[in-house]
Amino acid sequence: MGALVLTALLFRPGILLESRSGGGALHAPVWISLAVGLAIGAVCQRSRFCITGSVRDILLVRSPGAALALGGLLLAAGVADGFTGQFRLGYYDQPGAHLEWLWSFLGMGLVGGAAVVAGGCPFRQIVRAGEGDLDAAATVVGMGAGAVLVQVWGLGASAAGVPTAGKVAVLVGLAALLGLGASVRPH
Repeated sequence: MGALVLTALLFRPGILLESRSGGGALHAPVWISLAVGLAIGAVCQRSRFCITGSVRDILLVRSPGAALALGGLLLAAGVADGFTGQFRLGYYDQPGAHLEWLWSFLGMGLVGGAAVVAGGCPFRQIVRAGEGDLDAAATVVGMGAGAVLVQVWGLGASAAGVPTAGKVAVLVGLAALLGLGASVRPH
């Protein structure tokens, strides 16, 4: 896997598609992104940070450490956005932002439910995959495949709102998650 990433960084094979406009075209230089990503990954691997786990610990055991970690993450993201001139409070003038709060809530509920089933948030799955956990690696591959399908099938929301196909996909995902939960429930 590492050799594939290094090849993609060094040689940029033609099979990789790059966005020339929109949210996908906005990114830091590759080497800066790689260095910062490795540093953040090392810190999060050592601390075993998980967003879903932090929320769980805050709500269930009132953990001040989890609250500080999550607050620190949000503060660091806000400072980084402010430093790069990309901080905009609110829904307006955000890439992909829309005002259909119900579908945002249901979509993130689906992500949270899947994170509970998978044993950690998407970020934690990436860290665990880097540690060599094959279940987490399969989850990361599935997240990537899902992202591709969202783009190819036009399921993603935009400033115009959530497309009907996206709403159907969220409902199907929630039904599948509930079905999975019901099928493994002890009788």
